[in-house]
Amino acid sequence: MSSQSRSQCCDALTVKGRNCRNYAMRDSKWCFQHHKKFSNILIVHTAPFVQFQPIVFSQHTPSNTCHYRNKFGEYVCKNEKLCSKFCKEHNDIFSPFATTLKKMIKLVDFYKNNHYTIDSFFKLLTNICLFFLKHKDIIVSFDLSQIVESLINMVTDNVMTLTHGTFQTLLIIHYKSKPFGIVIRILLNLRDQLMYIRPQLQIERARATLISNNIKVNKLTEICLKQYEKNVPVFCKGIDQHILKFIV
Repeated sequence: MSSQSRSQCCDALTVKGRNCRNYAMRDSKWCFQHHKKFSNILIVHTAPFVQFQPIVFSQHTPSNTCHYRNKFGEYVCKNEKLCSKFCKEHNDIFSPFATTLKKMIKLVDFYKNNHYTIDSFFKLLTNICLFFLKHKDIIVSFDLSQIVESLINMVTDNVMTLTHGTFQTLLIIHYKSKPFGIVIRILLNLRDQLMYIRPQLQIERARATLISNNIKVNKLTEICLKQYEKNVPVFCKGIDQHILKFIV
């Protein structure tokens, strides 16, 4: 079939999801049967077909159960906590992160005391920041606000040191070292990103997004297709909550 003949075919789909094989009418995208059917359909605005359900976040505070949180700051694990604040399942998730972080922090002092280059030191500091940014969900789930603040302060201290030229250390500075101005800009950019992954800020943004999307989805239930004086909702009851799960 040529491209010209394909362009004249009806744009409608059959019940089985196949393209209609009839030819479209002149000055229309559809064949006679589908044109007759679709010409009677109007998009109208009505009252919501689904009752609005406001988002309510859990205020439960655990005592003997796991302190794991979801991205909305809710304590969602009902398992008994171990010697730490988390159950075995979530402790196993947190342990690799904590182990890697401890190794990286130890390297900070090791670099300073063993005559590494200043470029190696700031590369390590950059990698620590990127490690936090990559695992920002863990920061919320395991409430690592104090560690984030400590890292922000570390970056700030290094920026101030480079800015005022009071860098006294065993780190080696040579003529091929990256200019301090470039390093300062990199660290300032990382510090700004770290401020946005503070646990409380992440929780507030996630909650605000969920509430906003819930309102938008409910508004969509006001859209109806009107055919032969009958209003057919685009979204039925229950579908709105399934859609909400996909977009948050």
